[in-house]
Amino acid sequence: MRRPIWTALAGFLLLAGCAGGEAASDGQGRPDYGEIKSMVKDILQTEDGKKAIQETIKNDAVKQELLFNQEEIKRAVVQALTSEQGKKTLRTTLEEPKWAATVAKAMQKENERLLRALMKDPEYQAMLLDVMKGPDFEKMLLDLMKSPPYRKQMQQAIQDAFESPLMQEKLYAMIEKAVESALKPGQKEKGGEKEKGGEKSEEGGEGGGK
Repeated sequence: MRRPIWTALAGFLLLAGCAGGEAASDGQGRPDYGEIKSMVKDILQTEDGKKAIQETIKNDAVKQELLFNQEEIKRAVVQALTSEQGKKTLRTTLEEPKWAATVAKAMQKENERLLRALMKDPEYQAMLLDVMKGPDFEKMLLDLMKSPPYRKQMQQAIQDAFESPLMQEKLYAMIEKAVESALKPGQKEKGGEKEKGGEKSEEGGEGGGK
């Protein structure tokens, strides 16, 4: 089934080429490739055409050719991106907000997975700590903490935390413990004074009896 279809296509294209040559020799211009393309598409959309394409794709030689082409495409993309012109073009493209947002959304899950893996890497952790210890990073954090938007955000976060019922319960418990701790030394002193007073009264009673 596959051979008749491809034979018919080859014959059709050959006849179309001959017709195009005759048309060109008659001074009528180039052959009508749009019409040829439409006819070829019609042939490929038939059941026989679809089956022929499927059988061709299943062929091992065709698969190897497709894989080879994919490797060539990858190699070409890498060469294009690593060249100076490619880097410049990529930087310019990344500066476009819409394109950058599209790329970020498309790679969000992959970036998150990569970041999680890096956070578990001791070498990456050490490098991150070195960066955070640097004076430039410290200055950046201080500048950020001094900025009005950051302060406003922190104030809002603190306010939200204090309004939380769980936070309020913890605060009350801490206050109660602090009050109890403050009162205990006073109670001990008072208790000690009472004991001393009792001893004195007992001593006075004994002296009077004598």
